[in-house]
Parts: sequence; C-alpha cells; structure tokens
Amino acid sequence: MSSSDFVWIDPLDEPPPGSIVGDDGNNTLTGGSGADVIYGMDGSDILNGKAGADTHVGGAGDDVYYVDNAGDKTIEETNGGFDETHAYLNWTLADNVENLFLRSAANLAGKGNGLANTMVGNGAANTLEGLGGADRLDGRGGSDRLVGGLGTDILTGGTGNDSFVFAADHGHDTITDFDLSGDDLLEISGYQNYSELRQVGSDTLVVFSASDMLSLNGVLVASISNSDFLFV
Repeated sequence: MSSSDFVWIDPLDEPPPGSIVGDDGNNTLTGGSGADVIYGMDGSDILNGKAGADTHVGGAGDDVYYVDNAGDKTIEETNGGFDETHAYLNWTLADNVENLFLRSAANLAGKGNGLANTMVGNGAANTLEGLGGADRLDGRGGSDRLVGGLGTDILTGGTGNDSFVFAADHGHDTITDFDLSGDDLLEISGYQNYSELRQVGSDTLVVFSASDMLSLNGVLVASISNSDFLFV
C-alpha cells in the first residue's frame, strides 16, 4: 500500500467532481448505495451517506453526521460549529466533533476525543469513554460501562447495572445516579483503596488523593459498602 491508495480531503478544498455539495444554507444531504463524498459547506447541515463507505465534510455551522459503515469518515474543521455524530456501529468521534449518540439496539461502544464531549448510549449495554475534556456520559438503558477519562466529567448510568470506571489522574468526576439498590459498581485503578469517604450535603465524596475524587450525588456515606468498589 502506498500514498497513491489514499485521497486526502481538506475541508477548505474545492469538492472533487461527483461530490454531493450543499450551499451556505442549512442543508440535508443524503447519499446512495455507493461510497459518497458529501460536502455541507457553510450552514448547519445534516449529512447522511447511507450505505457504502462515505466521506462527510461538514465545514462551518452546527453539523449532524450519520454513520453506519466502518469505512465512513467525518472531516470537521477547527472551530467549525458545535457538531454531533449519530452512529449505528462502534464509533470514535473525529477531531473537532463534540457529541456522539449511539443508535440501533446493538451493544455499541463510543469513544470521544480531546474536546468536552457529550456521549449518549442507547437501550443496550454500551461502553462510553470520554478521553480528554470535561465530558458528559449518559448510558441510558442497559448495563453500561462509563469511563470519563481525563477532565472533570459527569457520568449518568441510567437503568441497568452500570460500571463507572475511574483511574489515577482522572481528576474530579461526578456520578449522578449511583444505584445502591442494584448492582452498580465503582471500578477503580491506580489506587488500592480510597483515603476518605466524606459527606458533603446529600452527596458522598470518595477521596483517593488531593486531586482525584468521585462525587456520588444523592448517596449517603453510611449506605456505602466495600461491595460497591472493585479495585483493579
């Protein structure tokens, strides 16, 4: 394989012949069964290549991308609006895209980027990983695994038996709905134990170090047991 096997598309370039091209308005652009190249240009556009390994180029504006093929690509310019991807398969957010919504009824995994991402699961068992940035993860239905990553993250498991993953250097994360009546679990790496459980109003603060801690909203310290933790 050589460089001749690839075509680099810059969002500032002129669209190649055969592309589906929008204008400066708010366009809904839909592909066909082949490998489409779709340019939204300016405006807040909806880009959906449908079947085939499609390339979506958003440009300026708040764009929405639909992806359903492992060969799909999303190209979004820096500071090109507040964008979101709706994925029907396991998906990692492209650079400069802020939000991810997992679709279909399958057990899917979603991964963010260095931005402050919002990632929302479906009704199945999802894995959501925020990476860098102050992320908001919402598992919705199913038994989900939520990994905030670096940054001050907010994690919501939703229904199901959810696992909240926290590691050394993750900072101060908040879990909005840790369910003591079910089988929700705090999975901790980089520490062998917490240093303190502190009651802060109606919430519990689980302290691991001066910089690493978890806030459990609406949870009393007295109701927490060792079985709520898994140290790995």
